[in-house]
Amino acid sequence: MEWTEEQIKNYFCTNMEVSKVRVKKHSIESVICLEETIQSVIDKLEDRMLVEKFWDDAKIYLAELCNECSMVIVAGMDTVEEDIKAFILKDSGQVPNYVDYYSDCWVKKEQPL
Repeated sequence: MEWTEEQIKNYFCTNMEVSKVRVKKHSIESVICLEETIQSVIDKLEDRMLVEKFWDDAKIYLAELCNECSMVIVAGMDTVEEDIKAFILKDSGQVPNYVDYYSDCWVKKEQPL
């Protein structure tokens, strides 16, 4: 999150050999990342340019609890709304007003493969 949008664009243009990248960066304080649901690619990747060496695919969900507390949850690609609802219920004891898929995203790996 410490990278600026321009730094992210430059990273992709330089390392992925693309000429144009559109980046949208969000800063939200209440973000929960369900790391155990995000599957890192563990196969040996030969091409150093593959994005999977540096980033994991994930989904972003928006959730609102009964007390109007909103949160963003980042989870693996196989996660569905019901999984997020079950997590919130277990974690907070509250049934969320709604849980909705927002978009796909990439999560930067701490140690590239």
